Amino acid sequence: MTAFSPEGLSLRGLLSRLIGTLPDLNDHLAAQIGSLAVTYPPTTPGAHPLTGTRAPDLALGHTSLFGLLRADSYLLIDLISAATRSLAHLARPDLRVRTGAPHLPPAGWSGIRAALIRPDGHVAWAAADGDDTTLVRSLTAVLAGTHRN
Repeated sequence: MTAFSPEGLSLRGLLSRLIGTLPDLNDHLAAQIGSLAVTYPPTTPGAHPLTGTRAPDLALGHTSLFGLLRADSYLLIDLISAATRSLAHLARPDLRVRTGAPHLPPAGWSGIRAALIRPDGHVAWAAADGDDTTLVRSLTAVLAGTHRN
């Protein structure tokens, strides 16, 4: 495909036409080339299926998830705001806490109560259920393995 032979030029032309007419192919190739499709297997048994996947750019109030990411800290998002008092005390320099329900959550994110997002935008932990005590206990265990004390 990279050769300047008639075959290589023909293959590049075909791929260019397909990319222009098939948005799903375009999105798939962009995710592969940009490493956005990379997933990391969960290291904790029973982890939520979102763990290790790339988080979408959720609209959170007047900003977005990607707008909140920082290279020096994880981001804990409380997506239903019910556990705010339980999660807020976990904030520290390497962990910021943000509250806000996403507008039109994408597939797989409906019902997510809270999620811990790594600086690279991947989900380190997510929870869809559980009372505040269970939520904090589960998150604390994950933070112990991912953060400096």
